[in-house]
Amino acid sequence: MIAIPTALSALGFDAEWASLVTSTELDAGRVCRVIRGDRGGVLVQGAWPPRHARSRGRLRFEGQGVLVLPTVGDWVVLAEAPVAGRDGWLQVDRVLPRRSTLVRQAAGDETLPQLIAANLDLVLIVTSADGDLNPRRLERYLAVVRTGGASPAIVLTKLDLVPDPAAALDAARAIAGDVPVYGANPRARSGMDEIIAACRPGLTVACVGSSGVGKSTLVNALAGDEHQLTGDVKRSDGKGRHTTTSRELVSLASGALLIDTPGMREIAPWEADEGVAEAYSDLDDLAATCRFTSCRHETEPGCALRGALDSGELDAARFAGWRRLLSEQETQERLRFAGAAAQERRRYKGLSQHLKAPPKPRR
Repeated sequence: MIAIPTALSALGFDAEWASLVTSTELDAGRVCRVIRGDRGGVLVQGAWPPRHARSRGRLRFEGQGVLVLPTVGDWVVLAEAPVAGRDGWLQVDRVLPRRSTLVRQAAGDETLPQLIAANLDLVLIVTSADGDLNPRRLERYLAVVRTGGASPAIVLTKLDLVPDPAAALDAARAIAGDVPVYGANPRARSGMDEIIAACRPGLTVACVGSSGVGKSTLVNALAGDEHQLTGDVKRSDGKGRHTTTSRELVSLASGALLIDTPGMREIAPWEADEGVAEAYSDLDDLAATCRFTSCRHETEPGCALRGALDSGELDAARFAGWRRLLSEQETQERLRFAGAAAQERRRYKGLSQHLKAPPKPRR
């Protein structure tokens, strides 16, 4: 059995990870974890202080897009040689297979994925009770988290700013289903015990949510210090100033590891068929009882979902949110297929031109 250095254990390295590397790589200190994403590279830490690294050319140019490049939370193996021309920079040779990912469709018009973090055990979806509590957005976050393989939990903040905190918690629980919902005021240390207990030693946890909902304040409360700059609440709209500008892995007092992320107002799943089905499991179960297996839940006779809508058993807004997500997934799949076909045509054209080019004369 390979002996695991204490410094790597503190970063979440275990026997399962150790089985994916050689003893030579481990003994040489070439195994490390990405603790932050930086422009042009990443910050990595192993059995030594953090250092900058970038991916070797093979990883950047032979891989299929951004999903193969290292991101915060990844375990990587370094090459023996540093990056040429970058004094002190290390070189990432390969990324170890991920246990889970957090991926969304990138903001903007292009159909591209954005890899937010990797190897997460728990994702805290943070939303405030005083205006940010949006059921449809919560459903989308749940779909994104479940698609990637991590366990979700919802943290409802700023309950002290609403007249009926219990009603706000009930609204979140109605969306969450079997997902835990925590009410917390991190500044006052109220409601933190359950969240701290959920962040068990060895787990990697991420905080996601819109800007100004209190993610950085929650991170500070969990980490036990002012690791993140925390913005004061703006009196005009009750929102905190956005203070997280990068995704970074920090150690918690409980022994867990936490990744805070910049605010994400726009959230759309990426390749999330299973995640959408889990987030809307009640609708998925109802759809299975429709008279026709090809039912599109519009005007078909015997549609169980339309029947539930008519009887009031199913919330119309939840149904509309589900339909919208399914439509987005279908559009996304068509655009991905078209993009992949265009990329293959460009690759074939480049290869053809290379083969047709006359050979260079020998010197």
